[in-house]
Formats: sequence, structure tokens, C-alpha cells
Amino acid sequence: MDKEKNKIVQSLYLCSTNTREKMQQSLVENILYSIGEPLSEIELLELIKTEFHIEVDKFEIKEVIYQMVSENILLESSGKFDLVEESKKDILRNVVENNEIESNRKNNITELLKTINSELNEDELKTIANTFNEYIYECFLEHGRNAIKFFMPFNNDFNINGIE
Repeated sequence: MDKEKNKIVQSLYLCSTNTREKMQQSLVENILYSIGEPLSEIELLELIKTEFHIEVDKFEIKEVIYQMVSENILLESSGKFDLVEESKKDILRNVVENNEIESNRKNNITELLKTINSELNEDELKTIANTFNEYIYECFLEHGRNAIKFFMPFNNDFNINGIE
């Protein structure tokens, strides 16, 4: 999956979390997994803002990071944080599962198209299935952004105190 699709899948996962802390934990996990190297709190905050277009409270994210360290999800070394190996494996399993789901969806739409129009060649079927898949991702990405905005306690155009 390319970087934009990964963001979409991550946004979908964030929408499925039932608490702010879990959402913030997912943000940290996904950034660390995507970057693939240890990051400081400040680097994590900056990447969350640039990659997900949201601004989280630095005190909340710090609390979440240290909770993740205590739960052995992250490890800390020299002021930088990284995923423990088991966390990396869990995320990789999710990525593989999502790739399988995407492949099955493409196969299902291709089979459906064949029953509707048997004159379509393989390239046309592939193009339609890929276009359909991209459309679904765009819809989910937009809904994911809306969900993130809804669950954040402050407007992302404002700082933590609501002052521009």
C-alpha cells in the first residue's frame, strides 16, 4: 500500500477507537511504525500534525506515551521512543490483514463486473476495481478526518486554550 492508502487505513482505525487515549495511542503507534525509527515527543507531535492534520495537546500525548512505555508498547532511550518488537509485529499483522481485505474487495468487484458485462477485458476490470477501491478510500478518509475533528476537544485551527 502506498503512503496515502496507509493514512486512510490509519484514519479508519482511529475512527474505530472508543476513547481519546486509544486514539492518541494509535496516532503514536502509526507514526512510529511509518517512520521506522525512534522519535522524541516533539517529533511525534509535529508528525501527528503534518501526517494527520490534527493538533493534539502535548501534555495529553506525553501522558499517553509514558503510559505506553509502562505497558511495554514503547521503549524509551535517550529521550526518544520506539515501538517494542511485539508492537511492530502486531501492526504488521494489521497491515497484512488490510491488504488481504483490499485484495478480496477487488476480486469481489471484478467478479460482479463480469456478471454485469462479460465483454470487459482484464485491464478494464482491473481499472474499474482500482477506481472503486480508491473511491472507497477517499470516502473513508473524509469520514475519518471528520471523526477525528469531532473527538478532539478543541478546534484544530486554535491552540489548546482556543485562542488563535
